[in-house]
Amino acid sequence: MSLPTFAWPRGLHPLSNLTRLTALSLRGCRKLTNQAVEALRPLQQLRQLCLCGVARLSDRGLGGLAALGALTQLELGHTRVKVG
Repeated sequence: MSLPTFAWPRGLHPLSNLTRLTALSLRGCRKLTNQAVEALRPLQQLRQLCLCGVARLSDRGLGGLAALGALTQLELGHTRVKVG
């Protein structure tokens, strides 16, 4: 599932009801913030997540993703996340 390159006024909360979602691309959603990404916590079956080009995402925003136990693929290119 891919989303348009805008952010909803309420962030990603509308996605939190899609609990069976296994793959999600937020590529290029430049207006998303660390706080918005934390709304993905309920997506416990999510295996693949692309956050490439989410320019406002930093290390701080990854804390919320730690709850995604099924996550096996995470793409973070062109973000402020420091790898290593």
